[in-house]
Amino acid sequence: GPIGVAAAALLSRLTEADSAKDRGNVYFKDRRWEEAVECYEDALRASIRDAEFCAVLHTNIAAALRKVEQREADALKHAIKATEANPRYAKAYFRRGVLHYDAGRWRQSLDDFQRARELEPKLQGLDQWLKRGRHAAREGTDRKNHYKALNLQCECEPEEIKKRFRQLARECHPDKVRDAPDQERVAAEARFKAVNEAHEVLSNEKARREYDFGTPEQDFDPFGGGFHGMHRP
Repeated sequence: GPIGVAAAALLSRLTEADSAKDRGNVYFKDRRWEEAVECYEDALRASIRDAEFCAVLHTNIAAALRKVEQREADALKHAIKATEANPRYAKAYFRRGVLHYDAGRWRQSLDDFQRARELEPKLQGLDQWLKRGRHAAREGTDRKNHYKALNLQCECEPEEIKKRFRQLARECHPDKVRDAPDQERVAAEARFKAVNEAHEVLSNEKARREYDFGTPEQDFDPFGGGFHGMHRP
């Protein structure tokens, strides 16, 4: 009867959603980010408004879009949707925290990492990001975003830093805009200075480690609850 038909249709959609998600995971592992996103979006369309499943898909889309140039804003939208779909899903806050960190919103990134820890203390990879978030939030708004200056993310390899620096140093060298209007020239000089400064810090292993995590003394956290005096209202 009609109930059986409806149940079969529902089952078919759920199966379709699961298999689209599985295909997305395969593409994700292969670093084929845009194809992964397409599969996850297919899964979202097929899913029957299952909030927990949707939260996982939005989180996966956010993680994949982070790897696609110029898609940061879309990645953040999906991470936000994930936290709304399932406010108890630690990975959603973790992914949103990473995006805040990339953009230099240090305080917000730390808040999200701490929320993720409350929900799932053993979440893989979280400890390292918590260290990053704590150190960045401690340095505050004066902290420069060296990775963003080089259009890189903080997990990048030393080779990528060298390669990107050479490329950007050529592209934004002040000599290229010598005859440009003052405003353009000043902007190019500031960009060139930021690129040089970022390279200086990130190409030195010790300086990079301190920029990322602070010094071991700064990160001493005997009670596991962050630093005293850090939690501003």
